[in-house]
Amino acid sequence: MIPYTLRRSTRTRTVRITIRRTGEVVVSAPVGVPQIFITAYVARMQKWIASKVALIEKRLPRDKVSAVPSGRRDFMLHKEEALRILSERTKELNQSYQFSYTKIVVRNQKTRWGSCSRHGVINFNYRLASMPDEVRDYVIVHELCHLKQFNHSKNFWDLVRQTVPDYKEIKKKLKGLTVG
Repeated sequence: MIPYTLRRSTRTRTVRITIRRTGEVVVSAPVGVPQIFITAYVARMQKWIASKVALIEKRLPRDKVSAVPSGRRDFMLHKEEALRILSERTKELNQSYQFSYTKIVVRNQKTRWGSCSRHGVINFNYRLASMPDEVRDYVIVHELCHLKQFNHSKNFWDLVRQTVPDYKEIKKKLKGLTVG
């Protein structure tokens, strides 16, 4: 059995398995779910968990992963620097698109690397500033392209491809990684 940390919450509605960037396995479950059900679920998902952990170890070097700060204290320490890095890089990558955005906000998000509102506000997870350049640039371009195409249509991916032609490979690197 793969070791995992169990987190129970009154806000969680289903049993969910998360693999952190460090390879740590976290199982979130509603308060009322019996331990025997959780254990059986983890056992059933053992192959999937092992494959995701292996993928994380293969795709991102350990030193890059462990260098990514986490927690509120780290957020407060790194927020301004992350905003500077991500704002500058967004401005550079937007030169080819010339999309207009309202502002860039850096947050301590638990489930997203980035998001874009219909009002032109681009939100980035502060940890993105510590990620490898190709991953960071892909997320920035992804959110910039939502300013023109607020969906994931073929036209959206064509816009992404203009600046990040290998976006599919980079997207695979992000798949399976947890944000927070």
